[in-house]
Amino acid sequence: MQLKVATLHLDKPLKEYTAEEIKIELSNDQAMNHLFCALSENEFNRVSACQTAKEVWEKLGVHYEGTMQVKKTKLRILEEHYETFRVGSDEDIATAITRFTKLLNEIKNLGKNYDQETSVYKFLRGLPKEWDAKKYAIQSAQNLGDYTFDALCGELTNP
Repeated sequence: MQLKVATLHLDKPLKEYTAEEIKIELSNDQAMNHLFCALSENEFNRVSACQTAKEVWEKLGVHYEGTMQVKKTKLRILEEHYETFRVGSDEDIATAITRFTKLLNEIKNLGKNYDQETSVYKFLRGLPKEWDAKKYAIQSAQNLGDYTFDALCGELTNP
């Protein structure tokens, strides 16, 4: 395996650098060394020609997360899944909660966050007819504006 080491990249003689410029260069080298040590050999080969830690980070970001356009497309697809979320009548509640939570987390990771109240109402609306009695009992007994999604999950999973 190749040794992963970033080196100081000086564009001019060392004596022409200010103390601040040297500090910035050294900080960049430290950051690059940390990044390089965390990468697999394939990932390292992908970014080894980069000159700055920022460049390494951005290149890895595009590779693993995609461009901004790809992120927007992913977000639109996830939002559609959120808007059309339904719990299947043959699906157990724990599986549905996990699926909904995963969806919320993926949306949040792409920069959008639904508040607790919206998530609680959305999940309740997605419950099948068999859950109507429990759903109405929760809605009438609680101030859903102050209700967390975790509290809802507890109510639904505990008889």
